[in-house]
Amino acid sequence: MCLLLIAVDVVPDAPLLLLGNRDEFHERPSAAARPWSEDERIVGGRDLVAGGSWLAVRSDGRFAAVTNLRTGVPATAPRSRGWLVRDFVLGDMSAADFLEGLHADIESYGPFNLVLGDRTGAIEGLRSLEPANARQKREIARLSEAIERETRPALDARYNYYTDSDRNRLDRYSLAGSGWLGNQRYSLDYRHTDARDRTRDNRGDDFLVSLYSRLTDRFSAGGGLGFTQLGDGGTSTFPTGNFRLDAKLFAGSGGANVTREVLTDTAELIENRIRMTNVGLYITQPLTDRLSTYAGYRYRSFSDGNHANELQLTTQYAIVLAAPRISIGYRFRFLDFQKQSGSGYFDPNNYIANRAFSSLYYENRYFYTYLEGYIGFETFRRNGFASDNIIHGGSGSIGVTPIRNLAIEVNAEGGNFAAGSASGFTYFIIGPRVLFKF
Repeated sequence: MCLLLIAVDVVPDAPLLLLGNRDEFHERPSAAARPWSEDERIVGGRDLVAGGSWLAVRSDGRFAAVTNLRTGVPATAPRSRGWLVRDFVLGDMSAADFLEGLHADIESYGPFNLVLGDRTGAIEGLRSLEPANARQKREIARLSEAIERETRPALDARYNYYTDSDRNRLDRYSLAGSGWLGNQRYSLDYRHTDARDRTRDNRGDDFLVSLYSRLTDRFSAGGGLGFTQLGDGGTSTFPTGNFRLDAKLFAGSGGANVTREVLTDTAELIENRIRMTNVGLYITQPLTDRLSTYAGYRYRSFSDGNHANELQLTTQYAIVLAAPRISIGYRFRFLDFQKQSGSGYFDPNNYIANRAFSSLYYENRYFYTYLEGYIGFETFRRNGFASDNIIHGGSGSIGVTPIRNLAIEVNAEGGNFAAGSASGFTYFIIGPRVLFKF
């Protein structure tokens, strides 16, 4: 039978422990717990027949679990009980509102037991608790501490050093703060860039305020507004911003986005004050529990009168699902600009790249790492000259979590993949990151 174990304040550093055992027919296919393609914040198993789940959690504290209620009569309801878990963790409706709405349609599901929880509901439920004795008072105090720890704001600090074969150098410092208002995530981002080459030494400062939320169980939207200030002897300030719309689509997701940004990746780009408007569409779908696909299109318009069309396709297959997770895949990229503007960014005609890649991800309580390498071939024309190159490179990160609310990592990336950097040269990036939850 299906079992659900709930342990409150039993395991150290785990105020709430939720364990679920799925009891199902062996021939019914399912996928082990892993990040969901619709929302990578969610981890849970998947029923590959109906697309639901029996237990899933989201990184913002939202969770759901379901067990079948055996009645001795075969279930013939039109809706899978696993959809209850799926729909709750993918949505932003409070647990109370979700259950209230469920009453009107409960006959569409077979008999079940359902456990739900979210950040807002936990806070509201805590306020309604009244201790009857000293022991309950201590338990409520521990619960309050656990909720406060999970809802605390986060601070993300990074530094990156960039260098390439054209002697561009860049020091980039970024600081981001994020938190929660109900079930909506907000963030403040600041980034400072010092860029130099053989003849220039310029700077750029970016500031952005963002908010992202799920509008319904199917649609999510978010946006941000900010500005970029450039310094190259004089000072110029330009507005920036973004908007995105995401939707559940089939077994995966799709969406659209619009961004307006100022390019600050080299001293030449800062000097030329290049602004870019980007309009993009994407779709990602899991074909099986191991095989997934991604397709994306972008149209770019530049302040120097240039524009470009870009298409990216990715297929990835997980060889090993358990730790360490090992995957292989293929990436295709097409990029075509109207002209070569000479403004300092990589602007090829008929750029085509094919890359095969492999990746490894591993984590435990105190350590995590991600490593990826690729090899492939690229061809393009630029300024009347044809280029055909074998390309190779990779990226990786290594991190430690000495305490639960602190992560310290080092990231590196490099290669001769021309479309991998703004300037189109062989490049290398390295830098530390510190993530802290207050």
